[in-house]
Amino acid sequence: MDEYKFLPHQSGAVHEAGHAVISWTLGRRLIRVCIVRDAEGDGYTDHVPDATTDQDLIAEVAIALAGDRAAELWELATGAGNDRCRALAMLLQKFPQSESQPIVNDVQRC
Repeated sequence: MDEYKFLPHQSGAVHEAGHAVISWTLGRRLIRVCIVRDAEGDGYTDHVPDATTDQDLIAEVAIALAGDRAAELWELATGAGNDRCRALAMLLQKFPQSESQPIVNDVQRC
């Protein structure tokens, strides 16, 4: 990725583009993508979620993690803690863990 370097203030756009591209690639209908910074983060990507099957759940987790990965590919700060927490929450809803398992500590940090 040496051909082009994004500036730090463009990281939100790259992050949201990651969510949007994976959403579209997985057949989700995109509603809107916003890269305007707000009080809660850099922006957002709205798509029509579908978590009726295990495969749909995996797709939703992939979408949630795609923004972080896109920023990493371009060597930008990710700031995607909320996305990781959302992905973890989706997985734990489907596959509950016992209190003694270490993944619970990650949820408590969210």
